[in-house]
Amino acid sequence: QIVTAIVGFTYRRDIQVYLEKGIKEAMNSYEQTNNTHYANVLNHAQRLFECCGANNASEYKSKIPSGCCGEKEPATCDAKNIYQRGCVSLVAKLFDDKITLLAAAALITCVIEVLAIILSCCMAKRVQEAYEKV
Repeated sequence: QIVTAIVGFTYRRDIQVYLEKGIKEAMNSYEQTNNTHYANVLNHAQRLFECCGANNASEYKSKIPSGCCGEKEPATCDAKNIYQRGCVSLVAKLFDDKITLLAAAALITCVIEVLAIILSCCMAKRVQEAYEKV
């Protein structure tokens, strides 16, 4: 648990860098190859987080995925109707919030375990002392 807490607190800021790299790679693969896997992942994520592109929608060079339009039909979606916020900052904030919570929970669990070990040792010593008296 201590390692989890340390790793969580240490690497939580690096998440944004990795997210931006991954989202931009997915965007490039989507635009260059028409890969349906990337299109499905991007569309789902962009609808879920109500965002478009890594930092904003203008990063799409040729075509904007339907996920940037939300629940609107792609035919009625234009530059005015798409999500303007980028996905990296939104997803990074979500991860940052959750990792901080996870690291804090791991640290609290570790403290409770150490206290339990100390109390168990004290109790074992008292039982041994009581046994020796009998």
